[in-house]
Amino acid sequence: MIDKLLVTSAFQKLGPERVEQGLRASGTLGWYDCFLACAYGGYGELFQDSLSIAQHPEPGSRDMQLACALAFGLSDAETWAVVAAFDLARAELRALAEEWLEQNRVRPDQAIAWEDLDVRAH
Repeated sequence: MIDKLLVTSAFQKLGPERVEQGLRASGTLGWYDCFLACAYGGYGELFQDSLSIAQHPEPGSRDMQLACALAFGLSDAETWAVVAAFDLARAELRALAEEWLEQNRVRPDQAIAWEDLDVRAH
């Protein structure tokens, strides 16, 4: 069973595009292609960016958790709720993500047109 409150809180911070990217994760390569790493970017990007946080980060270490937290603004609890859900209840995580996406995608009829924005040059 996953912590739906923490996971959906993480989804809110990730946003629809990154949640969709996270669903592409296979998990066959550990932290390199876990849900959060795929949400972050291409293969190995999260690990590479975590190099700026520590001298020698190890996949699955506190450095990778910190990179997730900094990249997405996630709390430790949110990060580990997503990690645990991906590792232990992947089908439930997928179902929750798909349900969340249905409710949170911006439909074309809801999109803001450029001409509707009040953007002024500074």
